Amino acid sequence: MAQWRASGGVVTLEPGKSITWTTTFGSGLDGGVVIIAPNIIDDVLGSDALIVVNQGVTAVSDNALVYSAVVSNTGARPVPHNVNIQNWL
Repeated sequence: MAQWRASGGVVTLEPGKSITWTTTFGSGLDGGVVIIAPNIIDDVLGSDALIVVNQGVTAVSDNALVYSAVVSNTGARPVPHNVNIQNWL
């Protein structure tokens, strides 16, 4: 199992908006079970809420898979974040 913390650049997500995060594991490699989860930066307890509303994998060619997650801000404030990625292989 591998985990990458604080992956990607920090993005500020406005209330009611969504963003799609993606990752790959190289040509011809299957990441198995891959989890992409929001990593809130400068969080204030109880005031920020990011949720993953859609997670999936897309075959973009015979040898490449792209893992994705749509993250939505359901709170009332802009939330700076990047993601944590976990691979169960």
